[in-house]
Amino acid sequence: MPSLRSFIKKYQPSRAYIVHLGKAMSMKVGQTEVEFVPWYELLGAVGLKFMMGR
Repeated sequence: MPSLRSFIKKYQPSRAYIVHLGKAMSMKVGQTEVEFVPWYELLGAVGLKFMMGR
């Protein structure tokens, strides 16, 4: 996560997302809310959009 911290420090986004194998969680890095998203939640969102024709 060192490169993400560098990105956050330079560009100061309000949110950042990390897709990973663990549980959903979040943390603050400076003023940025970092969301850790389980891979299966991302697949569910993509699958739903695919099924709806988007």
